[in-house]
Amino acid sequence: VFANSRRFTLGVFGDDRPATQYYLTFAVAVSIAEVVRDLHRSADQPDQSYSERQMYQAALDRLARELAAVEKIDETAAATKLEKLLAA
Repeated sequence: VFANSRRFTLGVFGDDRPATQYYLTFAVAVSIAEVVRDLHRSADQPDQSYSERQMYQAALDRLARELAAVEKIDETAAATKLEKLLAA
């Protein structure tokens, strides 16, 4: 999922915030991974609004919980693993 680098701006998610919240609340891990991928910003792209950052963090936390459950590791280690994958 992270390999397909499709980027969205806040405009896409900001216009349809209820749909984004639905993804974060009820969607499967693939949909959450897409939200994380699309909202991730590298160190050289710091242009991220407050609401964009909140949505990214909520999606990353949810995905880290899913990964932690599957791999039987703690959530912090899972979040670190996801961040490393996104930075690659």
